[in-house]
Amino acid sequence: MKDYFLARVYAFSASSQQELLSVALIFSEDKARLFSRYSKLYSVGAIELDQVFTKFIADELQTQEQLLSAYKERFGNELVPQTLTPLQALFFRLWFNIKKQSDVFDKELAKLIWLERKSVEFYNLALRHVLDLDLRRLFNNLAEQAQQRKAILKKLLKNHQLKSVHFCATEQKYKEKLLTLIQPGLAGLMDGSISTLAPIFAAAFATNNTKETFLVGLSASLGAGISMGFTEAIHDDGKISGRGSPLKRGLANGIMTTIGGLGHTMPYLINNFELATTIAIILVFIELWVIVWIQNKFMKISFRRAITQVVLGGALVFAVGIIIGKS
Repeated sequence: MKDYFLARVYAFSASSQQELLSVALIFSEDKARLFSRYSKLYSVGAIELDQVFTKFIADELQTQEQLLSAYKERFGNELVPQTLTPLQALFFRLWFNIKKQSDVFDKELAKLIWLERKSVEFYNLALRHVLDLDLRRLFNNLAEQAQQRKAILKKLLKNHQLKSVHFCATEQKYKEKLLTLIQPGLAGLMDGSISTLAPIFAAAFATNNTKETFLVGLSASLGAGISMGFTEAIHDDGKISGRGSPLKRGLANGIMTTIGGLGHTMPYLINNFELATTIAIILVFIELWVIVWIQNKFMKISFRRAITQVVLGGALVFAVGIIIGKS
């Protein structure tokens, strides 16, 4: 269906040389504007890309001069009206209407590659309707030019050499957030959730008393939170490592460590020991799953690897707590 639609869009009713020249000129003007906008969006910090689009713009301006000269020589100073049907005009405008900023630069390069591929198809289509040797030479040169541009853009896309200004700024902010908040917070959540398993469940199975278990869990969680927070804050000031504010890292680590421990401590506010322990064990699995999800989403660790690491560590500490508690 898609191929049929594209075929209909590019099957211009324009079959005369005059109409084809008019379409080619409008096409070239739109492409020049498009390249100009991309050049402004992706010029800072990407000198090579700026040069690429500058060259593309210069080529399109030269193309327009050639097309205008050919048109005036043959048909005078007035372009053919209603060159594109509403459907064709809408189709082109949809592809030329780019956003002012793009978060995913390779998608924009892929769009340009698609455009140059369609340019080759258009110029080859024009050659079927053109008998004038000079015009055939012109359309053939334009097809080769579009083919070369497509190869250049494919190379840029493959090498991932360049990124947009907006993307670079967004990526930098994300890295700062990752190093300052997410990583320390994740480390704290893992430590609080796993390291407190042993003392809490050891106390639980040793005493069978919810109040005493709660006090042990509360002290373990708060103590671990304070210790981890201070350690994170004072061991690295962030100037050399670039990990950001030590205060923010310390707070993120300390708070998440405390939360990780309190998660399976709070159920022991319930007087019923069996119910409290059951809820605490369920919450442990939820905490471990949250850790796995954060590792996968933000640290790009596969689910299989994250589950193996977290579940293995949690199971070992949990087992230690039960063994010591029942001994």
